[in-house]
Amino acid sequence: MSGSCDPSQLRWFSIKVFERDEKAMEQLSLSDSVLKQIEALRQAAEQEFDDDVESIITHERYLVISDILKHCYRKQSREKLTVSDKIDRIVTNRILALPIFAVVMFVIYYLSITTVGTMMTDWVNEVLFGDIIPPAVEGWLTSIHTADWLQSLILDGVIAGVYHTLPDCYAHAPLRDYGDKLIMQSFADMHLHAPQYPMLGMGMDLPLLDWLNTYTFPTESRFADLDYARRTYRRLASDLITNGTTRVAMFSSLHTEATWVLMEELEKAGVTGYVGKVNMDRNGLPGVLQETTEESVRETLRWLEGCRFEHVKPILTPRFTPSCTDELMAALGRIAEEKGLYVQSHLSESIGEIQWVRELHPECKRYWETYDKYGLWKDHTLMAHCVHSDAVERKAIKDANVVVVHCGDSNVNICSGVCPVRRMLDEGIWVTLGSDIAGGAQLPMYKVIATSIRTSKVRRISDDWHTDFLTVGEGYYLGTTAGHKYFGAGEGFAVGDKLHAIVVDDEDFPEASHPLSVEERFERIIYMTHRHNIVSVWSDGREVVRR
Repeated sequence: MSGSCDPSQLRWFSIKVFERDEKAMEQLSLSDSVLKQIEALRQAAEQEFDDDVESIITHERYLVISDILKHCYRKQSREKLTVSDKIDRIVTNRILALPIFAVVMFVIYYLSITTVGTMMTDWVNEVLFGDIIPPAVEGWLTSIHTADWLQSLILDGVIAGVYHTLPDCYAHAPLRDYGDKLIMQSFADMHLHAPQYPMLGMGMDLPLLDWLNTYTFPTESRFADLDYARRTYRRLASDLITNGTTRVAMFSSLHTEATWVLMEELEKAGVTGYVGKVNMDRNGLPGVLQETTEESVRETLRWLEGCRFEHVKPILTPRFTPSCTDELMAALGRIAEEKGLYVQSHLSESIGEIQWVRELHPECKRYWETYDKYGLWKDHTLMAHCVHSDAVERKAIKDANVVVVHCGDSNVNICSGVCPVRRMLDEGIWVTLGSDIAGGAQLPMYKVIATSIRTSKVRRISDDWHTDFLTVGEGYYLGTTAGHKYFGAGEGFAVGDKLHAIVVDDEDFPEASHPLSVEERFERIIYMTHRHNIVSVWSDGREVVRR
């Protein structure tokens, strides 16, 4: 019989199936109807216990283990305290704990700085207070239920100010000297497609819509395979953070579980930002990469319920108007309003796309109105491309405080055109940059910045030299501060912000004919940096890469 097993193993198999153990389920060869019944039971259990099934089973195991241990040993005396118990009572005392901790830290620093010298100081700064004490302190603070704000104050790298010389009040603070290397803001990639990472550099000769059907949709369909998703997204996260990108606004696929995997891998790597499960109920690949309207709404809500990450948050992501029916757009608008979520999508990327939208929505005079009519056109909505946004559309962008994400590399690769970035900036529109992989073939944002500068020069030529191109400083601003502001950060290294920074070693660049100014070194970094030149990356106050 399908799904049968040895009666002696019935309990074991029941637990494994409940936990979604793939190998156990393969051995049983359960029918679809049985699998549906099991899944219904899982969901009911998760709802009742307010936790996922793996955590439920784990919790029950620990309860059983604890009960067993109670009967396996007994203290010789409940009255008499051991030396360890006496010490614990003192150092974990509600009143004395923090003063003791402060005294210990002072003594260690005093001894290391005044008696042992530089060698000991380096060890204290980099090992003791880098690798040992912070995790221990964090665990202790958590165990005594310290408020989040206090933990952040104690543990996180918050910018106190930028000074020519170190103020006296920080004289005894841990100091890491990077020598002649440049400390710069990290990058913010405000538009990229995570499931397109495997197809970097493919299909660059195709127009947008042909490229989507030939490469994009078949590639994204692979992410129903969670093992494949895990391998791909882990590498993507590593690629991002080691190239100095610490903040992202990213598209996933329409697969709920794979989207959670993506968010998890970004979190582990130290990347912060927003990730969106794609919504797509028309003009995809039916049966392969397309949802029903009901399924898309249901899975979006399920995905949102499962987003419990500290540094990676959800953002609603209708792929673009041709991929979403009116019913789906209306539902997403309601969800955005009810849950206070940001939105990301595409706008006016190519002439063919714009014409397609007109055919699908003859009631809308402008592309942007297809989002506005459902409450998706609002403050902080991210709209990628806007290559062909005319004066009317640009005014609508400015009035709603919609954020434009310029993807110069992608737009040129797919021959969509060049976004009028200079005109937008002059009109007061909020513009950021995105790699837009895999339409864009470059993930490192320093390369994206350089390409954005080049495409602005092409735009200047096509505008008969009536518009200015982006300078190096402006391109860098769009790829850093302009994106970081989306997350509430201030300008540059603003006081009170969590540190998002990279340290760049340009020593292996070709020797110049004259001593270089900081501005000249900065320009070379934008155009010539490679991954190995980035020797340290700080994200949200944490050093997450160190070479």
